[in-house]
Amino acid sequence: MSKLPFLLALTMAIMPDIILAAETVQSVDPADRTVTSMEQSPSAAQNSNNWPETLDAAVSTILGNLNPTQKSVIRSASRDYLMVSLAEWAEDVQAELGLRSGNKKLITVVCQGVCSADRATSLIMESIWDRLQK
Repeated sequence: MSKLPFLLALTMAIMPDIILAAETVQSVDPADRTVTSMEQSPSAAQNSNNWPETLDAAVSTILGNLNPTQKSVIRSASRDYLMVSLAEWAEDVQAELGLRSGNKKLITVVCQGVCSADRATSLIMESIWDRLQK
């Protein structure tokens, strides 16, 4: 079975968000991969005072920011395919939850110990997929 329909549906679902994000970017520093935005979205404005600290809160935060089409695309994907194919979404999850910006508490809770931000992201994405299957 071809994965192309899934990728096309996902691209169509997130394209408005990508275009909107591109319109608000003021500058990008390739050295440290930081983006300065002219308008901070609610998710980009999150700081250490309001990052989620539990897996359940992290999943709820991400699901609250997905539109119905995005949820449908994620729900219809196989779990394994989701993890391999959505690297861009993983970056969004990391940014939204502060996984590369100091939210060590969430990483520790999600991994039940020490692990990388990438591993914590994978576990959160799997949990999002699991919740959408219910």
